[in-house]
Amino acid sequence: MYLICLLVPPFGLWYTYKYFKRGDSKGKKIGYATIILTIAAIILITWGVESLVNTANQALQGVGSTNSDQLDF
Repeated sequence: MYLICLLVPPFGLWYTYKYFKRGDSKGKKIGYATIILTIAAIILITWGVESLVNTANQALQGVGSTNSDQLDF
């Protein structure tokens, strides 16, 4: 269950709902753990994708500037 929250974050919200609905204190603790893991996974995935896009963008800008310098007519 915790692995699903980390690897596929939107599905972690289902576990959160499921355990909060139980109503007992153990279920609520598990629900809080799943919501924290889900939010952390969403933040980390967003940060990683943003970093990857920025790196790719910088690499493409470098390629574009060297090609335009070589193609002066």
